Amino acid sequence: MIDKKAKKFLKELLKKPGLPGYELPAQNTWRNYVKNYSDDVISDYYYNAIASLNPGGHPKIMLIAHIDQIGLMVSYIDEKGFIYLRSLGYTYPNSLLSREVYIMTVKHGNIPGIIGFPEELYKDEGNKLTLNKLWVDIGAETVEEVREKVKVGDYVVIKGEPFEIGNNCLVSPGLDDRIGCFAIAEVLKELYGKKLKPAILAVTSVQEEVNSLGAKLKSEELKPDIAIIVDIELASDSPGIDKTKKPDISLRKGPVISRGLCNNRFISQRLMEIAEENSIPYQLYPDNTSNTTDLFTVVKSGVLACVITIPTRYYHTSVEMLDFLDVENTIKLIKEFILSFNKDPHDWLDKL
Repeated sequence: MIDKKAKKFLKELLKKPGLPGYELPAQNTWRNYVKNYSDDVISDYYYNAIASLNPGGHPKIMLIAHIDQIGLMVSYIDEKGFIYLRSLGYTYPNSLLSREVYIMTVKHGNIPGIIGFPEELYKDEGNKLTLNKLWVDIGAETVEEVREKVKVGDYVVIKGEPFEIGNNCLVSPGLDDRIGCFAIAEVLKELYGKKLKPAILAVTSVQEEVNSLGAKLKSEELKPDIAIIVDIELASDSPGIDKTKKPDISLRKGPVISRGLCNNRFISQRLMEIAEENSIPYQLYPDNTSNTTDLFTVVKSGVLACVITIPTRYYHTSVEMLDFLDVENTIKLIKEFILSFNKDPHDWLDKL
């Protein structure tokens, strides 16, 4: 069960900005939490953070989740002071209509604004919306005022607060992939103080939404034997999603274990066995691309890896939704996978 302290940490983590290239506010929150449940916490100049448990153990298992979130960047200020945007990560333009935002400036702090759009979008339902048809309006009187405060390259954060809904659901921007960062932090908490054979390296990586820089740097530097990538997966249990085209993934049915391509088949199979041995519900994802998470970058470094995802509705919007039950079972699955190495692992590990 996720306790009140853990939920408070998660909501604080979700409130912190962490766009690709400037994840520091979110990383500081994560580091301050996990320092209580790890032997060491370090970071690098690119804002990646690493918390370790039993660093001298074997095998070396890396748990990795990306802490960056989708967002926007100032690309152009027109002659009337309206601010045009570039996307940081894939953003659905329709989800931005009438949203509140704030611009992170160097000298003037966070400047509030709204997403504006042309009147034609009200009238033409068939109009294909693209990001260059939208702008940020900060209510300034002159273009000089805007250009004095706002600079090209400033980050634009889509506003939104986490809140609980229904019996056990959480809604928030940035669940992709702060929930993965939360999950690996809770795994550390569950394992802290226990006798472990493997070394655990929990990594919250940067820039997954744009180039997977953090995963590349940490995989090459840490050289783990095994990596578990923790991310979200689109739940296909809401209206309008064709399950013959999208995998059948639902809230409340457990974590999703990826199979295929870059997912090491023995690790995938072992995760399935661990789930069944511990009565943990799970779902399967047929991975035919391996390029929607940090997985491909990790395995290019020669690391044996597999992806575990948490079912999430409406991803890459400001109202991403998940069920805490799936988060709890994800934490349990990863914890039991790690603890299984305290027994003789060679019946399956030698096959890797």
